[in-house]
Amino acid sequence: MMDLHLKHKRCLVCASTQGLGLATAETLAKEGASLFLTARNAERLEAVATHLRETYNVAVTTFVCDLTNAAQRTKLIEAVQTHWAEGVEVLIHNVGGPAPSTALSTQYTQWTNGFNQLVMSVIQLTTAFIPAMQTNCWGRIIFITSSAVVEPVPNLAVSNTMRSAVTAYAKTLSTEVAMQGITVNCVAPGYIATDRLNQLFTHKAEALNTTAEAVKNQLVETEIPIGRLGTPEEFAAMVAFLCGQPASYITGQTILVDGGKRRSVH
Repeated sequence: MMDLHLKHKRCLVCASTQGLGLATAETLAKEGASLFLTARNAERLEAVATHLRETYNVAVTTFVCDLTNAAQRTKLIEAVQTHWAEGVEVLIHNVGGPAPSTALSTQYTQWTNGFNQLVMSVIQLTTAFIPAMQTNCWGRIIFITSSAVVEPVPNLAVSNTMRSAVTAYAKTLSTEVAMQGITVNCVAPGYIATDRLNQLFTHKAEALNTTAEAVKNQLVETEIPIGRLGTPEEFAAMVAFLCGQPASYITGQTILVDGGKRRSVH
């Protein structure tokens, strides 16, 4: 079994009570990492923390935060820095996606809200936590994005645009901190079985006057060579690997976990 050398590493996982964030938090807990979890729902957040503590015997701290709110992000930063004076070692960016819309139908406020939600949220947290990584000459920053950064998804104009901006930011940042022992990577999910994906299936089904199950089945048959949706655990395994010491020579990359959906070579 590969040792990722993550035991007791200080890991902040955003949006960590469901879907990809939850799977990532649990995978890091299995590796013995110390966790700081944040999400909007206090009850669900504490339930996840209790589960991880009792199951994996790891330290878990929580803080309720709406990552779309700049003032709440500031409070989160203060809470993390108070809890860990030595700083965050692993930063997992994970933010929910905006509502579906076409490029022409998207309103100005949807663009600005999407920029704050997906771009400024990750920049604010990264800017706050990276100085400690630089001081310690070690750090891992992971941006959970989307396969839409290489193949835009119809009717997801805001997400396509903003997650592509995050990818460019991550690539730029990676070259600036590579010599300081900090790696910066994006992990882009394809069709992973999450509540978010179910919502998108439902939205498309309503537009086509069909069922979400029918939409899913057609997609699996025609777009995913492996022939099924991915699981959050499969996705989280890639995130955890990139956080570990064995991945110390991988930086500035966007790695797709998509069952072979992307057809291009690059």
